[in-house]
Amino acid sequence: MSKDDKIYNQYHTNTLETLEAFFSGHAYDSHRHDTFAVGLTLSGIQSFHYGGCVQHNIPGSTMVLYPDEKHDGMAGTHAGFHYKMVYIKPELIQQILRGSSLPFIKNGISQHPILFQKVKNLLSCLSPNYRNELEEEDAFYEFVMVLRDISGGLQKGKQPLDYSMAERAREYIHCSLQETISLADIEQNIGCDRWSISRHFRGIFGTSPHRYIIMRRLDQVKLFLLLKKPLAEAAIMAGFFDQSHMTKHFKKTFGITPLHWQSIVNRL
Repeated sequence: MSKDDKIYNQYHTNTLETLEAFFSGHAYDSHRHDTFAVGLTLSGIQSFHYGGCVQHNIPGSTMVLYPDEKHDGMAGTHAGFHYKMVYIKPELIQQILRGSSLPFIKNGISQHPILFQKVKNLLSCLSPNYRNELEEEDAFYEFVMVLRDISGGLQKGKQPLDYSMAERAREYIHCSLQETISLADIEQNIGCDRWSISRHFRGIFGTSPHRYIIMRRLDQVKLFLLLKKPLAEAAIMAGFFDQSHMTKHFKKTFGITPLHWQSIVNRL
């Protein structure tokens, strides 16, 4: 980050995470995470590599990045860019869609005015200074419905998906994070064959069981770092083999090292 770059706020509810920031140059290296990244560029041009091309998001457009799609981030001009994002776990969207394919926006940018307004409404509800849970849930539901409707035939995957199977696998993972988990373990505990589990899990939640496990462990690492735990201790407590193993996955997922992330959070 340059001296002009600034994180305005980073806010967590029980279910959603938001980020508002300004960057004047390079923001993030190429990375991928298992959430939808949805947001608005408030000023300037937000540029990023996505889907094999360079995309540019400007004020008035909406950015909707699909889970596990590689992307980076940089300013499109010397003036920099100011943006606000919300990171949404696919399982939250599936609580509404109940097994439909996850919505997919081609190239990661939509010009649809109603989607823009619904995202703007949702972001306005997610404020550290104001919280109305019912208003937030209404705004989230309306956003998901519009996103589903405008994505039309652009969903990833056409085969029928088993929401119940995928959700049982996800619940087993959450109960077993401190253990070594394999597809065979999930197969044995939920009574479905491992390759069906893998296919339905990917279709419902937008990522593989392995990546999902890594992400939940990285969530724990971030929590431990907020509590000022040493990196090595945070890595072991979260279920990684060692600090190096954790750091590799952290940078691949968030585009920055754990120490860099910790320094950003400490500026808030």
